[in-house]
Amino acid sequence: MAFRVIFLLCCTALSIAWNAPATLADTLVRKLSDSNLALLSAEGSLWSGTALLAAPDKTSGRFVPFMEVKWTWHPSFLLRGELHWAFESGGNSPGSIGLGFGGPKVEMLKIGMPARYAMERIPHAIGKIGWRGDIQLFVQRWHCGWQGKCSGDANLQWSGAGSDLFPQRRFGDYQFNVQARDGLMDLQLTTLRGDIQIDARGTFQPPQRLELAGTISGDPAFVGRLPSIAGGFVTPDGAPGRMKFSVRP
Repeated sequence: MAFRVIFLLCCTALSIAWNAPATLADTLVRKLSDSNLALLSAEGSLWSGTALLAAPDKTSGRFVPFMEVKWTWHPSFLLRGELHWAFESGGNSPGSIGLGFGGPKVEMLKIGMPARYAMERIPHAIGKIGWRGDIQLFVQRWHCGWQGKCSGDANLQWSGAGSDLFPQRRFGDYQFNVQARDGLMDLQLTTLRGDIQIDARGTFQPPQRLELAGTISGDPAFVGRLPSIAGGFVTPDGAPGRMKFSVRP
């Protein structure tokens, strides 16, 4: 009798889990991103579904979709003790998101979004100046232990960077590389092409210790205006058309 009850309870639990709606994925995304991302119009289930990835508009507070995403669960990874999903976005090749005994991990994942959605998350006036261009995040591999220490490699490319403050000027294209080892991240910001050259290096140790310092160079008439826009982040370097910038705790 006891065996039958346990068996029925297990079957019921498996049935509930198998039919978990896609809206549960939205709940997880909102929680993990601290409500900076959401999945709208989610269809299917937690195991296989589609949705629109969205970010909140800072003016209205409403979530604005910017990319269609699709996920598919691969049960064969259970043999390795891992929950594993293939994740596609914006027509890119599938990446993967997994959850195992060692913690969550991400591999070969690409996500693109308008730059302003990302920059508006910065808690400073510099994030609110109408940034232009598109950002593409590529995570080659990223693994975090249950204590929160992460290791991996990722890069972010910003194409067509600009701002509503300077509607006739395109700054350039930039790349931000991150290499993490046991919770300490090495950062490098470089210019791929463009009139405004940026070069910086730094480190980040979550949750708060960010250090990033480098130089900005370009048209003196433009670069000379940056200290009034970026506050204490940007200071004169002595030479015309060249500024120092520094982000420290």
